[in-house]
Amino acid sequence: MKSYNSYIIERAVSKEKGEKLVKEIQENCQPYIDEMKGSVMNFYRGFYFDDNFLPDYEIYSHDYNYRKPKDTEEFIHDLINEISEEKFGWGIRNGVFVTTNDAEATRHGEPYIFIPIGHYEYAWHPKVVDLTDKLFDDWVSSLAGYMHHYHPDVFYRKNPRVFAEWKQVYKEFREKYFKKLINEYKNTDLKQADWVEVSFKCDEYFLIHPSLLE
Repeated sequence: MKSYNSYIIERAVSKEKGEKLVKEIQENCQPYIDEMKGSVMNFYRGFYFDDNFLPDYEIYSHDYNYRKPKDTEEFIHDLINEISEEKFGWGIRNGVFVTTNDAEATRHGEPYIFIPIGHYEYAWHPKVVDLTDKLFDDWVSSLAGYMHHYHPDVFYRKNPRVFAEWKQVYKEFREKYFKKLINEYKNTDLKQADWVEVSFKCDEYFLIHPSLLE
């Protein structure tokens, strides 16, 4: 796999450092190497480091059984996990989020090349660049009709009956929306997941600074 073997050695700032990294990847990331064979596509993860220290590469562990959402409402986070557990066997919002778009990754920190260690699973949607952004865009347009229909009772809760009715409509919309959305996610064809958000389930992963390949 040229992008992670000879490619790294050829372009690494330090040949010794590049060879050491390639050896570690070959020893620990064979499933990923096999799946990405023939591709020069890199996945990036934005990451913030303490004291502005930017390591050449590091290994990080990840607990995919729990993840506190940063930008998504917790009830949405939990609902997506519940539905995706039925489809994939794991909650996709608890995964490690990456993208092939390094500019997109900078929204979340310093962009580092991501490589999962050992066994891993993943899920991605062909049209979801960032799920939080998509939810905002979709919900603003879709819920506007409901809000308009029940205004002003919804906003001021002047009428408990109407407000309760709106909550039920909202609940039904929410469940239908997310079931359809998650049903469109894929857990195969990783090499086609270009410029979209990918959620990985893995215990450990490499983060490699792109400067190592400059």
